[in-house]
Amino acid sequence: MNIFKRLFSSVLTIAIVVVLILTWVNRRDLQDWWALRDYTPTNEVVGLATDTTMTDGARRIFYVNNPVIVDEIEFNSACRPESTIVLGCFILNDGIYLFDIEDERLE
Repeated sequence: MNIFKRLFSSVLTIAIVVVLILTWVNRRDLQDWWALRDYTPTNEVVGLATDTTMTDGARRIFYVNNPVIVDEIEFNSACRPESTIVLGCFILNDGIYLFDIEDERLE
């Protein structure tokens, strides 16, 4: 019985170590999965991802960063004024803001 307890303890310890290592190695994928579990992108955001031919990995990164297409007022308040033409910005811990372009030539 003592050998069985020792064997069981060793196997359990190895299993826990393996699970911890796998969790650490795949932590970014697990964080992305957790962030996207209840996320549903808008049709505009899905269309943008499709039109730009994003891969599945690129889509995941794009969606994890909560992209929103906003009007001029919200865009200017979210994105810091730039001296160049800016159509989008990324704000750490907030997300991606994309300017809602009305000009057909830029569609």
